[in-house]
Amino acid sequence: MAAELVTRYFHSDITEALRLDNSFMQYAKNDDAFVNNNSVELPHAGTDPDIAIDRSSFPGTISQRTDAATQYVLEELSTDPTHLQFSEELIVNYAKRQSITTQHSETIKDTKGDRCAYGWALGVVAATGKHRLTTGTATRASDARGSTVTTAKVLVKADILAVKLLMDKDNVPQENRKMLLPSSMMNDILLLDEFTRMDAYGKSNIPDGWVGRIFGFDVMTRTYVTQHATSTYAIKDPAAATAATDLAGGFIWHPSFVRRANGSIKTFLDIDNPAYYGSIFSAAVRFGALAARNDNVGIYQLIETT
Repeated sequence: MAAELVTRYFHSDITEALRLDNSFMQYAKNDDAFVNNNSVELPHAGTDPDIAIDRSSFPGTISQRTDAATQYVLEELSTDPTHLQFSEELIVNYAKRQSITTQHSETIKDTKGDRCAYGWALGVVAATGKHRLTTGTATRASDARGSTVTTAKVLVKADILAVKLLMDKDNVPQENRKMLLPSSMMNDILLLDEFTRMDAYGKSNIPDGWVGRIFGFDVMTRTYVTQHATSTYAIKDPAAATAATDLAGGFIWHPSFVRRANGSIKTFLDIDNPAYYGSIFSAAVRFGALAARNDNVGIYQLIETT
């Protein structure tokens, strides 16, 4: 019996995957112009000169200022190729080719968001006094990927105010402070009157990706922000294996104290490849992100504890 092409009717609308919110990435120093370099160097000024009161001895003591530099290396993020066979395009009547290219682009955008949050927060836990563990009641599940923790402590008012005090002591500007929280932490602060009564704090609208304001912070939310080991609270690379005991984190920052270099996504197309009897699709981008200062001033983490 001869083979036949079996056709089916597919609705022209395809249900795409749900995506993460990456709007927080815009609130940073922009190094996009340098994205095609291997790394971006960040010079840091040395120590301040000493001050004499009513100087009576001349000349003053002369010293040289020793500057330091940190760098962040640009990463290349690339998708595994997708093969769309010629006969499959005959069977379906929705725009699968367009859907595939969009899927590759959107997947890279989600990964950039993960890498950005990780890059900014990378040194915060190790920096003395730059993170706060949640102190509320241990009554909810963790937002960490792959975690089975059900006794994470709730984020409470005192935790947010503790980080605010750290920022104030570090002389971080009062204006334009931001907060990015995973879903459950966001739900925690929705229970606070100070957050729900936004009108009392001068804001009741929802501009540019943030969903509210509390204690001078523009609040944003993302399903996933950072992931931490339960024993040391060390931040985990988003590409690393998860553990059932992992905990989730969010952070508070000022845009002047974080940097990112964000390249344009390049889509690769091999249309009508004779060896594959169809077309091949993939995408890639160059990206990097890091805290702007080597002492991690300007970015502070909120981390679940149990």
